Amino acid sequence: MIASSGYAGRSIAGAQELSWANDKVLLIVNTGGDAAITRAAVDMLCDRQVDGVIYAAMSMCGVDLPDALMQIPTILVNAYDRQSRFPAILADEELGGYTATRTLIDAGHRRIGMLYGVPEVDAGRERLTGHRRALDEAGIAFDPALVRADCWFPEGGYRSTKALMTLDEPPTALFCVNDWVAMGCYEAVKELGLSIPGDLAIIGYDNHELAGLLRPGLTTMQLPHYDLGRKAVECLLAPAGSVAPNAVIRLPCPLIRRQSV
Repeated sequence: MIASSGYAGRSIAGAQELSWANDKVLLIVNTGGDAAITRAAVDMLCDRQVDGVIYAAMSMCGVDLPDALMQIPTILVNAYDRQSRFPAILADEELGGYTATRTLIDAGHRRIGMLYGVPEVDAGRERLTGHRRALDEAGIAFDPALVRADCWFPEGGYRSTKALMTLDEPPTALFCVNDWVAMGCYEAVKELGLSIPGDLAIIGYDNHELAGLLRPGLTTMQLPHYDLGRKAVECLLAPAGSVAPNAVIRLPCPLIRRQSV
């Protein structure tokens, strides 16, 4: 298994459990996303004649992998091959964005903001697409003034929440592109003398380990890292030809309900 980041830990755990159950050993190489190290890792794995390769990324992204991987059954986790040569296992980010916004709508909110992230990040774009689909389905007009970009860390969430809550018609709920952004929202709400969820409902994404420690606990979407890794091994163990080379398998992101909505 080639991991582009140490954050791939849960995917590794899922892959390792199913590998052991099928008498397979999981060899892990952390490349840090470095292309030269990735090429060296691929060469090493080819030399060792491994049965298959899993390439796992920290955040969903398109990748260009060495041609040498064409010699080995290969599957991508949380990444997709820009040339569509390898199958990919991805979190269903668009459905996750839809579910998050739908949860706020079902709680009675009509004025819903989104702290979107950065345009270069695939996951953020898909979550925004899901957000807009939920609004459209509910007959709520999309208001660009309620969407704030440049939010990927707490300071972005803090700044954007302060700005949104000073609008003539501020939102009553916020969908944050990740839990780090939501943490910044909490700080802004506290400084404004408002309450969660009384004045502002907040939903995050990722189910970061700190999400349950916030007060009130943060309702969020769980990225299925463990299931992604397990599914990758399942596909590699399947009979040859069972998974198309350009297949994209998407796994749902479960909703984790706490007290912020």
